[in-house]
Amino acid sequence: MLHILTGPGCNNNCLFCMEADRAGRDAYVRAQTDDDVRAMIEACPRDQDVLFTSGEPTLHPRLADFVRMASARGLRSVGLITNGRRFAYRAFGEHLVAAGLDRVTVSIHGHEAGLHDGLTRTPGSFAQTLAGLENLSRTASRRSLTLHTSTVLNRRNLPRLADILVLLRGMPIQQKVFNVVMARGRGALHFTALMPRYSEVIEAFCDLPEELADGARVVDLPHCLLTRLPERLRGEVETFSQFEPVGSTGIAEVSLRNAASDTREESQRAAASDGDRQLAVEHLDDEWEDLHRPWWEPPWLSKRLREMRARVLPSPHTRERRAVDETLTELEERIGATAAVCGAQPYYLAQRELKDGYLRRKGPPCDRCARRASCAGVWGPYVQAWGWSEFTPLAP
Repeated sequence: MLHILTGPGCNNNCLFCMEADRAGRDAYVRAQTDDDVRAMIEACPRDQDVLFTSGEPTLHPRLADFVRMASARGLRSVGLITNGRRFAYRAFGEHLVAAGLDRVTVSIHGHEAGLHDGLTRTPGSFAQTLAGLENLSRTASRRSLTLHTSTVLNRRNLPRLADILVLLRGMPIQQKVFNVVMARGRGALHFTALMPRYSEVIEAFCDLPEELADGARVVDLPHCLLTRLPERLRGEVETFSQFEPVGSTGIAEVSLRNAASDTREESQRAAASDGDRQLAVEHLDDEWEDLHRPWWEPPWLSKRLREMRARVLPSPHTRERRAVDETLTELEERIGATAAVCGAQPYYLAQRELKDGYLRRKGPPCDRCARRASCAGVWGPYVQAWGWSEFTPLAP
């Protein structure tokens, strides 16, 4: 699946939003031209899916045109992930479906306004999202439209899991996807307050009545924990690629620098390597000179991000490592770029695994696990808080 970032900002303000540097991402999306988006769509093989995402894609005034471009390409599906609020206006959804939209994932985080609006920090968002879901349900019953929901599980809404599923029961939703808070962006900043234990999530789903659990899928748990759930509840981890401007990882906490990295840091060592040549990252404030300071406890994240986003800079860190010089072309090739240069802005194609490699960890239980190679690992702050006791290696 290819994600294309077309959401200039967002009309929600979620506590666990993965985009910490919303202003920087907004500037990047607004800088994209129609030709940029067209080039990204053309780079997507016809047997794959495209998903418009980032911020809130329905706020882009040209979204219907982008959907038409993707539909004309003949891709397997053309979808978007959205907070659903603009779909409260029924004509808006009908217009996008007529343009070729055939898959929508709506984010909903509570069963009533107090819970949902508290998590989105946007009064009135629940009423609009629910109205949008109801309109999309009517459209799905008449048109070729696949409807999913997405819920970020956290300490506030996990106790109301059954209530959320009751709310969604009766709608033509093919999958109700639940993932736990991801320790990126604001999810990292509020991790201690929001993150439940994985074992608590498993217990909550195992306690559900079977009729309520129909269509529910849990994703983004390590394999060893996911196997503790009934098979019908186990969701596939979505793998995707997305174009990023050269000089940016797309993660607010870290930014590309050059081919030299601190190989004592597993997140840098494991993310991408080619012999002695490493993919380097820089934490974004002066205090990040100490690479052993946890990235989820920032002095603040992004005061230098926009200055660095379009550049690949030499690293100032020289301790116990070999500096490697490489050209921009070599950098693009090494990290899997498809050499898509759209207009004046060069982009490279980054895989989710590459991004997650900076922020997740694998520990002693993982060394003996048969699924180590295919597992994304565990968020750094989760391990810092609770260690490795919940994780049991899977036998071959």
